[in-house]
Amino acid sequence: MNRRIFLRGGTLALGLAAASAITYFKAKGEKMSEIRFDLGKNIVETAKQSGVPAFEHRNVNGYISYSVADVPPPVIAVYTRPGYEIRWDRLFAFTLYADKKRSPDIFVESVTLQHRADFKSHAEAQAFVVQTLKQFKQGKWKRAFPGGGVRLTGRSSILDENGKVYGYATRPDPDYEISPEDWLALMHLGTQWYWSGDGILASLEVSTTGKKRDGSPDYSLFLNFNIEKIFNETLAKNVEYENKQLAAQGVDIAARDRKTKAEQEARDKRLEENAIKRGDKVLPQSP
Repeated sequence: MNRRIFLRGGTLALGLAAASAITYFKAKGEKMSEIRFDLGKNIVETAKQSGVPAFEHRNVNGYISYSVADVPPPVIAVYTRPGYEIRWDRLFAFTLYADKKRSPDIFVESVTLQHRADFKSHAEAQAFVVQTLKQFKQGKWKRAFPGGGVRLTGRSSILDENGKVYGYATRPDPDYEISPEDWLALMHLGTQWYWSGDGILASLEVSTTGKKRDGSPDYSLFLNFNIEKIFNETLAKNVEYENKQLAAQGVDIAARDRKTKAEQEARDKRLEENAIKRGDKVLPQSP
């Protein structure tokens, strides 16, 4: 089944800074120019080496986070892995995550960046997203398809089987230049671009929810980095947990899965046929 996937940290970045941390951060943060980070290393050391003068630290039953909000606008977040560097400006919040139950060394397994999303127009927001997509294309990153599903190029990658804009029918093609009209329709529902590189799964999550008081569009942008193996394991465990809950309620999981698979295969076939008719491509599945 082609599932809509939300990365765990995406909506947790807001409101995590304690008063003392905020005060110290605002006093020292103006001297920052970059927040540098990578995954797979001890979260305490990663936090120290990031350049952030003060984090709000939380430990909830072994699930650890280091977060900072209201980052000064000039500060740029930099994913530092060689060949995969990504620079993101106009940052609002930055959060590191680790799970002590999974790793006694409490290595960083995911990172979430929240953008200020202070765009004056939809065109400005789209331009920023395009600039972000360009960085991934310039690096060693490869387009990813977590959760499976068809792999389409061009406009077909943002359309459902009925030809309507729907960014979760498959995965948007980062090489496709979206028209302003399609952009507005796409952002109303939201979408996510995915990339894989050196064991890391990255996603750019974008949506809009109307207008702000000044009339400018109200956007939500998150850039997420996850250790891909852990991401996939977590996804599988979530599905397993859901299945156990449903089975306990009398649902025939095997029969449901057969039905869901048949329906998804039929949808995928229509998506692929429609893409070919438009002149777009169907990419091969990974081995």
